[in-house]
Amino acid sequence: MKIPTKFSKLLTVIGGLIVLATPSGNAHAFPLGVELVQNGNAETGDTTGWLNTGINTVSTSARFLSPSPVDIGLFSFTGGTGPADSQALLQSIDVSSLALQIDEGDIVSSFSVLLQSRSISSGSDIGKATLSFLDGSNNVLLSEVFIDNPVQDVFDWNQFFDERIVPTNTRSIEIILDSSRNVGSSSDSYFDEVSLILNSSDNQSVPEPTSTLSLIGLGVLGFGSRLLKPTSR
Repeated sequence: MKIPTKFSKLLTVIGGLIVLATPSGNAHAFPLGVELVQNGNAETGDTTGWLNTGINTVSTSARFLSPSPVDIGLFSFTGGTGPADSQALLQSIDVSSLALQIDEGDIVSSFSVLLQSRSISSGSDIGKATLSFLDGSNNVLLSEVFIDNPVQDVFDWNQFFDERIVPTNTRSIEIILDSSRNVGSSSDSYFDEVSLILNSSDNQSVPEPTSTLSLIGLGVLGFGSRLLKPTSR
């Protein structure tokens, strides 16, 4: 789903405020090797830490959310009953304090997210995550899009991974969770376990830029992965 115009304008408005720590979608960078995403697992029971345009939380006791091969806690994020084209969460992480290391190619990012889209005979509701690296003027240097393409009547979680050297001139990293409703009155796509960790390339092997999908569906014993093509915006 395309980020709606209303939401895009909101991103522009807050662009100059990325360096400020607020509960409305902006977060300061933390030391290397620790979790940078605020409330990436929805365990506050709300969307604290995110800029929200229509995403809610739901108990993981809901059908097909739990049990899961991955511990997803008590809550997950989900689309609501609002307008089908304006349900998203945004979180921007200020990494400007690492500018020197980033510009020397010394910082590696590791991103992961759980997505669950749902498809029935009358249509599909799609969950999508976008990871973007922005410069100091909020221009997008690189953007990766992760889409969970569902199989009809198979409701399962898929975990997406991305690991790469942070692009030169990156000063903030933006995560958008996007719910697209194509059938029914509510958006039946789900998000959980959003994670972003930065490390020094001195502490690990320098990765080729890769994005993978791990299949961890309920009741599925097999485990597989496939390479995802990068998508720029």
